[in-house]
Amino acid sequence: MSVRERETITMIAQQVRDYLNTHPKAADTLEGITGWWLPQQGPSANPELVQQALDDLVARQEVVRLRSADGHVLYARGER
Repeated sequence: MSVRERETITMIAQQVRDYLNTHPKAADTLEGITGWWLPQQGPSANPELVQQALDDLVARQEVVRLRSADGHVLYARGER
């Protein structure tokens, strides 16, 4: 992974944190997060980098991964 990709992942993770601080009950799919939570990224947001940022946040227990009744994976604020 390049330094630029790592910096982008770090920036995306912070944007997700910021969104969840403003909307603590929010939960969404990768697609929803990419399209709606990250306005600074715009339509060029790379879903693979967003996924990596979410995986990092899950590993830090800042975000939890949930499965909805219809089988979709959702991400929401974790326990602090």
